[in-house]
Amino acid sequence: MYREKGVMRILALVGIVALTGLLSVACGRPDANAQMQEGDRLFAEKDYAGALFRYQTAGQADNRNGLIRQKLALTYFALNDQPRALREIVRAADLLPNDTGVQLQAARALLVNRQFEDARARAEGVIKREPTNAEAQILRGNASAGLQNLDAAILDLEKARELRPDRAATFTNIGAIRAARGEAKEAEAAYRQAIVVAPKEANGYIALATYYYSVGRPADTERVLLDGLKAEVPGATLNSALAAFYPRPGRAAAAEEP
Repeated sequence: MYREKGVMRILALVGIVALTGLLSVACGRPDANAQMQEGDRLFAEKDYAGALFRYQTAGQADNRNGLIRQKLALTYFALNDQPRALREIVRAADLLPNDTGVQLQAARALLVNRQFEDARARAEGVIKREPTNAEAQILRGNASAGLQNLDAAILDLEKARELRPDRAATFTNIGAIRAARGEAKEAEAAYRQAIVVAPKEANGYIALATYYYSVGRPADTERVLLDGLKAEVPGATLNSALAAFYPRPGRAAAAEEP
């Protein structure tokens, strides 16, 4: 009987030691939410290196948390670390398959990295759930263009144009694809419409000017850039474009003012 009591005491002691060890491990583990919140504070202050450390610590504590992976990706983007940013945003999208924002972020990153098939698949998943999502239509269209499927690209971008007729970038994308298909009249019309819907954005003027220059219409190129300056488009982009355009035989002096 004494022997049995001795065995019971030993087992109880082992159990207490094991429990104490587990508690110490648990107490020593960083709190993922607290680390993420501190990362958010540092990110808002543009202390990206500090934010990265906090998000990494949070990810170690909870490596299946898609929100942490998304925040890691955005921090890597801010640090201009494209490979790690892409890896993390794709992981976030895998963990948050129904989060439209994350899926579109992943599609954009894949598109920039020329992974057109994967970008198209991400955008397509959003469109299946949200057929009227203009951003997803644009991304799928751009991915199709990257895959040289210009017919599919035009269909998506025209659909996006119907959904968001105020978005200039859609028209410039349509213009680029129409130009690639040799549809000069339609390309010019799309580029011009980009300026109509966003008369204060430099990109529309530059896209149309670039198109005119590419088809051998230098006078129209100059006119469009000057129109942008007359419209008081903010930023120095148009001046830079004019300065680059003017250094031609007989026009070098005109580059001085821009």
